[in-house]
Amino acid sequence: MAEQDWLRDLNEQQREAVTFRKAPMLVMAGPGSGKTRIIIRRIAWLIKEKKIAPERILAVTFTNRAAEEMRERLYNLLGGEAERVWIHTFHAAAMRILRKFGDRIGISTDFAILDEDAQRQQIARQLRLLNISREQLPVGEIIARIDAMKSQLRHPQQGGEDDDPAMTTVIRAYEQWLRQHRTLDFADLLRYAVLLLRQESEVRDFYRAALPYILVDEYQDINRAQYELLTLLAPLQAGVTAVADDDQTIYGWRGADPSFIDSYIAHYSPAIIKLPYSYRCPPAILYGAQHLIDHEGKAKARRRYMQSQAAGADVPIYHYIFRNIRQEQQWLVTLIRKLTSERGYKPSDIVILYRTHRLAAPVEQALLQAGVKVQRVRPKSFFDRHEAREIIRYLQMRRALTEDDISSVINFPVHQVDELAMVQLRRLAQVQGVSLAALVRHIDDYPEISPLTRSHLRRMSHLLQNHAPPLVSDAAEAVQKQFRQLAALRSPWPREQRSALARLLDSSRSPQIVQQIAQALEAGQPLHIRHDDTLDGRIAAFIFQSVLHDYLGVQLPPPEAPPSDRTLTLFFGRSKHPASPGATLTPPHPTAPGRSLSFW
Repeated sequence: MAEQDWLRDLNEQQREAVTFRKAPMLVMAGPGSGKTRIIIRRIAWLIKEKKIAPERILAVTFTNRAAEEMRERLYNLLGGEAERVWIHTFHAAAMRILRKFGDRIGISTDFAILDEDAQRQQIARQLRLLNISREQLPVGEIIARIDAMKSQLRHPQQGGEDDDPAMTTVIRAYEQWLRQHRTLDFADLLRYAVLLLRQESEVRDFYRAALPYILVDEYQDINRAQYELLTLLAPLQAGVTAVADDDQTIYGWRGADPSFIDSYIAHYSPAIIKLPYSYRCPPAILYGAQHLIDHEGKAKARRRYMQSQAAGADVPIYHYIFRNIRQEQQWLVTLIRKLTSERGYKPSDIVILYRTHRLAAPVEQALLQAGVKVQRVRPKSFFDRHEAREIIRYLQMRRALTEDDISSVINFPVHQVDELAMVQLRRLAQVQGVSLAALVRHIDDYPEISPLTRSHLRRMSHLLQNHAPPLVSDAAEAVQKQFRQLAALRSPWPREQRSALARLLDSSRSPQIVQQIAQALEAGQPLHIRHDDTLDGRIAAFIFQSVLHDYLGVQLPPPEAPPSDRTLTLFFGRSKHPASPGATLTPPHPTAPGRSLSFW
């Protein structure tokens, strides 16, 4: 693609941002102005026009979904070259750095990562072990304190004189557990990556040389730890690009602060390019928002005014103030009914936006009680699904058995250890002075455990020790192998029958039989269905006959009718079918090696 093609559909300011020289740059852009587009086109321009190697470019965003969208859009422009570009969230980039050089600061490079749910479970466990009530110290409050401290690059155990001693005790126990199990939480990824780059000049120089171009999308959502990571990776004269809209910061609850835009300006003295046009927001919405923003008193360098270039008719903004939530709910019901009954709108034309999910439940309930059908959109990551989380836990246990992982997967994919048995196992481990993981490893040393529970735990332990994917293996192959092992655990069939059952749904190995039956039906050739005296043969013949009659409308002659020379006979069974006039097809039995039909 020629240079003019990269730039053809860009306005003057967008073109300037895409083709800017290797120097710090700040792009101030509002909603619908093409912020991410600038990132994508600049990466493509650097690779195609400036011949920069893709692996020397780092593009950073704030969510996995945004990173995946960026990869897809870049792949559509560059093809396979896009896969070599570093496109990560801040946390993923930090993880990649620690996986390579974490041992320089005492972080094992095969560390596990504690997700949010597992973190909550571990905090709750520490409260239980310390005999501290969750009413006294809510789990969410403890996690908020840990995240706030780590995002400020402070050790979570540091605190002031007014801090609750119980809070400090729980956090200390939690941090000790993390160290013992070679595990990091999400906030640790940034904190330790910053520590590594601060202390190890050799590592810092390595990444500065390896990644001379760094582009940050949605920069307004940056917090202190992320800002420090950026400045450590990008020296003053690096080709660093930040694209920001400080009017829509949404991560203030986790330390994001638009003032880091001012810090970026003071640190890098960047060229500032303002994108003046919004191609998404109609004038009323855009100008209404800007009038509200005028009251913030932003620094002069950050002030900007946009013009709407959005297609379509403009619409007014109505602002209502209600006395209470009940009045607001009644108004919503009335408005929706008027829009659908008097204005001709369909329910699917109406959208209700809310700031946080906790505000949605009362509104949803009020609408349902009023007879208004709603479809609540609650996007959930694939990795938040129960099955995905348990697969990951199995893979983590290949590295190290932990009590939380065992407690979770002990009944996945088959529930065999009830709650009472779990209480007894934990009690036995406590009495014996061992962890639950150690007890599972030596399950045969404890005769007081019931035979059924011991058998299940022995099978799980055997699976982890002998059949789990090796620690150093391809991720896709490891997941596939884990799926096969868990599928075998869930299957009610004996092992020797599984290979036969695996062929049961595969009709592709006998396409000639399917083709002959189809040709016979199209030619009006009579079919004669026979079977042996086995239960399998009778059932297979009955199912096939029912399909022909009920779904295809084929009238079959009665079983006692003698076949003619034109008849195609289908025989189901293990034994050899008797000779009969005409052609005879015998669908292969599942136990026959190499062949099967889906209807057998």
